[in-house]
Amino acid sequence: MRKAESFILLLIISMILFQAIEKQCCGIKHVGASPYNSDWDGTSLLVRMYNSFYGNTKIIDSWLSLYMTGKYDENSCNVLLIVSPEKRYTQIEKLIVHELVYGKGYNVVILDEGPHSNELLSYLNVPISIKNYNYIRDANGNPIVQGKVLLGNIPIQLYFAYVSPINIYDENICKPIAFINNTVVGGMCIKYNRRFLVIGDGSIVTNSVIEYESILNPYTTLSKYIISSVCNSNDNVIIFVDSSKYKVRLATISELVEQGYEPEEVLRILIIPTRYFFAFLLYINEFINENPALYLIPPTFILIIVLANELLFKEKNKPYTQLKLKENVHGDAIGKSLSDTINALCDILKEFKWNKEYETVCRCLSSKFKKGMCVRELKYIIDSDKELRKYILQALSVAH
Repeated sequence: MRKAESFILLLIISMILFQAIEKQCCGIKHVGASPYNSDWDGTSLLVRMYNSFYGNTKIIDSWLSLYMTGKYDENSCNVLLIVSPEKRYTQIEKLIVHELVYGKGYNVVILDEGPHSNELLSYLNVPISIKNYNYIRDANGNPIVQGKVLLGNIPIQLYFAYVSPINIYDENICKPIAFINNTVVGGMCIKYNRRFLVIGDGSIVTNSVIEYESILNPYTTLSKYIISSVCNSNDNVIIFVDSSKYKVRLATISELVEQGYEPEEVLRILIIPTRYFFAFLLYINEFINENPALYLIPPTFILIIVLANELLFKEKNKPYTQLKLKENVHGDAIGKSLSDTINALCDILKEFKWNKEYETVCRCLSSKFKKGMCVRELKYIIDSDKELRKYILQALSVAH
């Protein structure tokens, strides 16, 4: 196997290997409202609460994997839960969400104060949007404000933090459900029997507010009513929590200790090279997602390798007979000029087997026009006939 081909194979194996260890890589810290984040701003407790209450909560690491391999239960109420995503959804991901919602009947819950969920809502053609980052503040400029959410005709009083207002464009499809004074901060839409619940604040389901699960805690009550408002009471519920739109970073030593690692394990994690390579791959992946044109880099790189391989090993890639002919065309038996070589090969063709095809090529070779094309045709005839190649080599060996 040639060196270039070995390198390509090694590159592919490495990519598969690191993809396989991606979710097992140690020393990585998930940030934001990620369901893997156990800090105050994460949603790991929400996932745990939903698991204990509904028994079937799944984390979406890849929308493509969910679409290709996810088991769909048409008899269940399937809910896509999106909380304060920090990255944009790609065109493919939006297409997948569209198919899950309108093709497979998934309902959607979006709790977000930022801009990225709006792209999904627009793609799904739902007449509601988030006025992202237009935070509501009280008279003193404080972004923590009191409001209420109406789900199932039950008002839930709570505090919002950095909440964005909601725009509703069609009140026949969408109804307001959350308010701060007279400002709408949440809505429920029903379109083609699919339900879309949108509230302009993701902090209302983070670990900081549902740490204490109690009927007296309005945030845990709200979290449960959110699901029951998009699913019927008798439905088997499956909740899919998006984890693909949050950043990760290398965990600090103190964070590793807080996660329960012993000193020896912390040292091992700090020196393992895959940890740093994994972080580098995540950075590259994030950069490419923000600049889709960079997806052309890997195929371009492979194309360059293939072309370089073709140029560097051009002689080795040629058929054996062409190499032998090239070595022997300068011999005394057939002369040093191209004309002598052509005449010698045509003589050999006459001795081997003479037909109209050989006669046409040799007549073409003797003319002054299109000689290059005729030479290529002669090479093709020789390369495509194994017995002819053997006969030519024998004739050249005897002549030499």
